[in-house]
Amino acid sequence: MWMKTCSAPCAGGRSGPSAADAPWPSPACPVSLNVFYFGAAAGGVWKSTDTGVSWQPLFDSQPIASIGSIAVSASDHNILYVGSGEACIRGNITYGNGVYKSLDGGRTWKNLGLKDTRHIGAVIVDPKNPNIVFVAALGHAYGENEERGLFRSTDGGTTWQKVLYKNSKTGAIDVVFDPTIPTPCSPLYGRYTAHPGA
Repeated sequence: MWMKTCSAPCAGGRSGPSAADAPWPSPACPVSLNVFYFGAAAGGVWKSTDTGVSWQPLFDSQPIASIGSIAVSASDHNILYVGSGEACIRGNITYGNGVYKSLDGGRTWKNLGLKDTRHIGAVIVDPKNPNIVFVAALGHAYGENEERGLFRSTDGGTTWQKVLYKNSKTGAIDVVFDPTIPTPCSPLYGRYTAHPGA
C-alpha cells in the first residue's frame, strides 16, 4: 500500500530530468542542499526549496510542458538552462521547442532557440562560466531533420554553433563534463527510427 507523504508535482505521466542546486560547489557560490529542480516528461519544470517536501511549478506560462534536461549553473545558482522535449523515445512522446534560460532561479524564462531540435537529451553548463553551454539534441523522433547533434554556445545561448553532427538521421542524446576539466566528453549518439503509436 502506498501513501502520499508530500505535495509533489502531479502534472505529467512520466518522470523526467532532475537537478540539484549545485553540481560543483564553489567557495564563491555555496551549495544550498535544500533546492531541487524537476522536469516532467509532459508537466513542465518544478522547484523545491525544502528538500522535496513541497514543489512549486515554474514553467506553467510557457507554450510547452515537455522537459528533456535541466542544468543549474555551478557558478551562479540563479542561472538555469532547460532543454525542452523529452528524449526517452517511445511510441508516444511529447516534443519541445528548444532551449530555455532563467536568470532568476526559474521565476522568468526566455527561449534561446534550437526550436527544431524537438527532443533534447542533455544540457550542460561550464562549471566556471555560465555562458558556455552544450546541448545534446536528438532531433525529430519520427523523421529526418538538420537541427540535431551537439551544439555549443559561448554567449549564454544568444548564438549556437553545431559542433558535432553526423547526418539528418542521427542525433545526440547525452553529453557530460569531466569534473576535473570543463571539456565535454564524447557525446552519446544514436540512430533511431520511430513510428507513431509503436
